[in-house]
Amino acid sequence: MIGDPRGASELSASLSSLCSLLWQERVSLERILFKLVEEQLIASSGQIRFLQHADDELREAAGAVHEQEVLRAAETQMIARLLELPPSSSLADVAAVVDEPWPALLLEHRAALRDLLAEIETTAKANRQVLLSGAEAARAVLEQVSAGTTTYDARGSRIHAGGAAILLDRQV
Repeated sequence: MIGDPRGASELSASLSSLCSLLWQERVSLERILFKLVEEQLIASSGQIRFLQHADDELREAAGAVHEQEVLRAAETQMIARLLELPPSSSLADVAAVVDEPWPALLLEHRAALRDLLAEIETTAKANRQVLLSGAEAARAVLEQVSAGTTTYDARGSRIHAGGAAILLDRQV
């Protein structure tokens, strides 16, 4: 760690700021996970008219995470500079050279972020399956409807109605 008290104070403030950013990122990733679960429930229930709303909210949450990642990267680079580490240092790299309590806090955030990202990936994959299944079912129904039906004319001969309107009975 840094021997200069002023540098140590600056490092401590930067590490505190980094932990705050990491916490905000965790909250935002939780929101993304919530939105993915919400999207999955909407798709599973067949209420597809609400999918666009859920997707818009999901994109908004992803935008917030992106902004937080940029801020976190900038803060991590500043800390790396203070610690005389390469600018591309990771949280694990920083945690390896700072004094307690920072390593435990940084590694806890790192583990939580990884767990959330894995859960988000799993849920997104499940959502794709639900949506693909729904799309396949819709395609099958459309094919069935557009294929038309086989019926009989007034003389009893089989006719194929190719998806157009058909007259079932001439007398009403």
